[in-house]
Amino acid sequence: MKTFFMMTLLGALLLGSSAGGQAGESSRQRLREAVQRNEVLSLRVILARIESEFEGRVIEVEIDDDDGQLIYEIDLLTPEGRVLELELDARSGALLNGDQRKIARARRNAQAQTP
Repeated sequence: MKTFFMMTLLGALLLGSSAGGQAGESSRQRLREAVQRNEVLSLRVILARIESEFEGRVIEVEIDDDDGQLIYEIDLLTPEGRVLELELDARSGALLNGDQRKIARARRNAQAQTP
């Protein structure tokens, strides 16, 4: 069963990479160039910021172009086992969206800040 799953996953990855390879590569190249020009923050900077501000483990990261605004979409697995979905502006690193109660609970030192 495990072998079948791995083969299915491998097949999906191969098909996905051949079907959208050129479009994906040009998007990655544009993103690399934007990072080099300091127009957007690198993933390394974003992850360091997330790790310093929140408890938990990053389990998924995507970058999305939302009408010209690049947004990092990050899923964080909290110590309680909840998935926290965060959206950060790729240019400034500002938190744009997310469940405010979950965010408050996942912040480092949340217990110290709560009376």
